[in-house]
Amino acid sequence: MRFRRLVPSLAAGFVVLGIGLAGPGNLQAGGKSSGAPRTPLTVVKDYFVTLDADLKTANFSNLGAAYAPNATLKVTDVHGVADEYHGLAAIMKYWKQRGILVPGLHFTPDRIVSLDALHVAAFERTSTNQLVLAGRCAHLFKVRGGKIVFDAYFGIAFTKSERAQL
Repeated sequence: MRFRRLVPSLAAGFVVLGIGLAGPGNLQAGGKSSGAPRTPLTVVKDYFVTLDADLKTANFSNLGAAYAPNATLKVTDVHGVADEYHGLAAIMKYWKQRGILVPGLHFTPDRIVSLDALHVAAFERTSTNQLVLAGRCAHLFKVRGGKIVFDAYFGIAFTKSERAQL
């Protein structure tokens, strides 16, 4: 009998203790701890969400949440021709141009895998408003301090079966 009367008091005590330990400013929206660093896998998953949103609005200022200020984006097309973009401003300019050249561009990640403590590989399909299957891409990301510091982005040539779908 005494235990039943004690339960509400214990529950209230744990709530107060939890709030006291967390303290103001130690919790972010969604209850996540602000002290815990984001994993490279989480950073990359968030990057694709941000990139797609930015492609829809043509405002790429949100990429600063994903890329470090001194990041490098290396883009290699299906013919093996590579271009590098150094710094956040150059990366934002690249994606803005890409969004203008390919209206309605959208990335759908097929697989995102953590390779080690710093590297993440991602494989995705691209589509536009007109084409469901416009292309395939792969990325190799290097993430430090919760930001992408290097993004090797590869365009992948279609296979015969994929071309038949177009």
